[in-house]
Amino acid sequence: MKHAATQELFSYWNRLRGSRLAPERADIDPGAIRGVLADTFILELTGQSALPMRIAGARVSALFTNELKGTDFTRLWHENSQSPAQELIADVASEQAPAIAGVKAAPSGRAPLDLELLLLPLRHFGKPQKRLLGCLAPSSIPAWLGLLPVDGLELGSMRIMRALPSTDVPQFSSAQKLAPAVRHGHLRVHTGGIADQNSILQRTR
Repeated sequence: MKHAATQELFSYWNRLRGSRLAPERADIDPGAIRGVLADTFILELTGQSALPMRIAGARVSALFTNELKGTDFTRLWHENSQSPAQELIADVASEQAPAIAGVKAAPSGRAPLDLELLLLPLRHFGKPQKRLLGCLAPSSIPAWLGLLPVDGLELGSMRIMRALPSTDVPQFSSAQKLAPAVRHGHLRVHTGGIADQNSILQRTR
């Protein structure tokens, strides 16, 4: 993770979950993450193709110059990125594991803005695969932000952090060095993390 906002949100989520794979939605205290709220969002996992945004931070909404609460998250992506984004979200939900991804976005005719996307699983009333906590943090604040809408999000490289089942407390590291990869279909599998306790799957375009 390169961005301070994604690092802060990941650390908060990691502390909050304790020995669980994921914390409860009700455990999230906005005051505890006030410094990154503008870049955060929460998705509802409906089991359908639509992914309503239950909460959307001010800077996330400013990318599209529109309040995004209630918007289908899938519709924010360029057409060629919609399916990969849906697959990544499905992987995070099913594995109950965090994911990090590179994203680009810009208004028409402007230079692309680099953003970092973090997706974190949440439980909802004890049930997994119901909510996701996310962060979409820009590498810089362009002059057009809030004035011109981006024409869609483009997904780049993606990584899913998975804890090995042998650990008593699932461990996820926010700072991983990727070892040489072994290709399995469309995935590259790396081992790494603290004391080699984590396995990271990196999906490449």
